[in-house]
Amino acid sequence: MKLRALLRRFRRLFKSQPPSPLLLVLNRYEVYPSTQIAAYLEFKDLQSLLLVCRAAQHSVIHEAYLKRAMVTIPPLDSEESAICSTFRPAVRDQLCVFQVLNAKDLPVVLKSSPRLTGIRLNCLLTKPEEAVQLGDAPLLERLELTWVHGVEIEVLAQLPHLSRLKLTQSSFFWGPGAFVHLQKLTLRETQVGGIAFVLGMPLLESLHLLDMRSPIDLSPLGHVSEAHRLIVLVMNGNTILQLPALANGALPSMLTHLETDNCTLRWPNESSIPLHQFIALFTKLELLSIQRTKLDPKAYMRLPLSCLSSYITMNYLHIHGGVLEMEQLARCAQLRDLNINLANVLPREVIAALRCLRHLRRLIMKGGRVQDVLEALPSLQWLHCREQVDWETKTSSQDEEATKPGRIRPHPRLRSIVIMSRYSHLHRLVPNIEYLCIHNATPPVSQLLKWRGLNSLQLHDRYALPKGYVRRIMREMPNLLTLKIDLKRVRWDDVRVHRPSLRKLTTLILRNSITLTVEAIFGLQTLTWLDITGWHNVEYAAALERGNGLPHLSTIVIDEGTSCRGFKRLAPTKLPALIEIFHPGDNCRWAPACRMY
Repeated sequence: MKLRALLRRFRRLFKSQPPSPLLLVLNRYEVYPSTQIAAYLEFKDLQSLLLVCRAAQHSVIHEAYLKRAMVTIPPLDSEESAICSTFRPAVRDQLCVFQVLNAKDLPVVLKSSPRLTGIRLNCLLTKPEEAVQLGDAPLLERLELTWVHGVEIEVLAQLPHLSRLKLTQSSFFWGPGAFVHLQKLTLRETQVGGIAFVLGMPLLESLHLLDMRSPIDLSPLGHVSEAHRLIVLVMNGNTILQLPALANGALPSMLTHLETDNCTLRWPNESSIPLHQFIALFTKLELLSIQRTKLDPKAYMRLPLSCLSSYITMNYLHIHGGVLEMEQLARCAQLRDLNINLANVLPREVIAALRCLRHLRRLIMKGGRVQDVLEALPSLQWLHCREQVDWETKTSSQDEEATKPGRIRPHPRLRSIVIMSRYSHLHRLVPNIEYLCIHNATPPVSQLLKWRGLNSLQLHDRYALPKGYVRRIMREMPNLLTLKIDLKRVRWDDVRVHRPSLRKLTTLILRNSITLTVEAIFGLQTLTWLDITGWHNVEYAAALERGNGLPHLSTIVIDEGTSCRGFKRLAPTKLPALIEIFHPGDNCRWAPACRMY
């Protein structure tokens, strides 16, 4: 159908009422091809929902795109409710996931989408009759509830297809026999009266306890039997894990993913099982992550890695905040990711253990000698160096003392590196860097130019970069795909770039670094992500309207005080691929899920 005929049909449809701003938005969007309209399905607001339905009625958009659409329903007025009720059945059957901001809109959502499989409910839900409404969605598979208190959940527990449930800042109490079909349960900042209910969930595979309001006793997990399917256990904050209780059940032979963060692992003195023998019971672990975790009592703060001798399938090990014995780390030969503190470990033990990790590809290290690590791991591809790292010396093979080598051996396979402190000899150690992220240090541009394959550069500085520094990067490094400059305070460069040479750049992040002119930014035709946080009141709308626009830009991050009105107005013509705008505040109908980036 031609565009003019489509417009005439649209005007006849709403001839009896004056056009509202919402209808004007639809009028503007519907005249564009389906390939451009499809991008707006990710806006997650009411405008997107109405656009999809109106466009589908006029065959402007393919219904295949609707299968992955997720929309947000803000509080509706009478006109919007009437429009929602007129959706044609083919559209209603495809829209399956909603995010609802007000409980009173649940009837509209349930009526307009009989094949609903997912709901995100972000509102204060306190009345039982409001929860009963969710029973009208028999196909519901996943449910996310926020601020839900004192509501009877028998109706929710009987939903036959509910497999994923997430509760945030809520209070729920239930006994065995509820949610028997649940496969994944996430409780965040939620008050519960114990977790004995897990025993009544035979299909539960993943349990996440995050930032709980009160300490949780996990001893009921010791009664998990082989009839259960629990394989993932994630704990974060305010959780007390009674280790001996877990040893009595089948959980150690089932878990493949165990992650603790800021928890307390309680191990009484009278226990007859040594700690390392207990950990060795978990024979199927593929991922072990222990961060900021206290072992009680303090006598067990030293965690021997000899307990990992049976972890032949483990591929991720994250131990942070403790002291490790290295002599048995070599038995974890299948490790691919390792996060470890080497500050108090003898260099010869580090070298001997790391040489056996032939499959290791990613390493996060605190302390230790970089040159020793790189020589011991010739297949390493990604390295993150934290504090107390020694770049200057290496361990002598004769007397095992620290020496400054006369010749530095380059590492040919390392492609990505993150540095959190001062460094040296970087261009000689890793000549083939493609991804470089440096915190609180400024590498000379001449050094950056030595990495011919460098395509991603991220610089995080507390204060400011030298004058003209960013200008040189943009002029002399045309092959960059990602450029991120993150400063702690606003810095106006002395010379602002008008025509950068970054012809391949896809991601540009200039936080508090006002280096480019607005015209130069909107001249980067390959951009897909743009972050101009800290630029404040910049006249971008006029510059965007004068230029050719950014045809591939999908995401933009702006300041709290910067209005997104200009981007909304110019999006159909200048930003056809724009999906989301991130900025602080909750008053943006463009993306109601706006958050601080």
